[in-house]
Amino acid sequence: MTILRIWLGIMMMKHSSDAVLYGGMDDFTNWVGTLGVPIPHILGALGKYIEFIGGAFVSLGFITRFFASLIAANLLIAISLTEGLLAFFYADIPATYMLLGIAIVLNGPGKMSIDSYFVQKVFKNT
Repeated sequence: MTILRIWLGIMMMKHSSDAVLYGGMDDFTNWVGTLGVPIPHILGALGKYIEFIGGAFVSLGFITRFFASLIAANLLIAISLTEGLLAFFYADIPATYMLLGIAIVLNGPGKMSIDSYFVQKVFKNT
């Protein structure tokens, strides 16, 4: 699970870095507005920040289940807005990332994670 967790986190950061780090947020949120999303500058930016910050936390394995669930929900919304019922035919990469997020939520971050380290420390000292 560790390799999949790190991969998902890095890919989420990669796919959101243009908007978050390199000034592409306005272009992205304008595009989100064309999909009929209300307050696209807020919700579009929120989605990209979930991908970027959530990706960083997931790749480190810190507060992993929470951020993996946010990523999975974010991708479900994105897929449904852009592809609808044809999602699994045309949105195979976002759907795969969404399913990875769900798998991480269900299985946890793995042994090589900050979450696992804290759990071992807490239960070792009790």
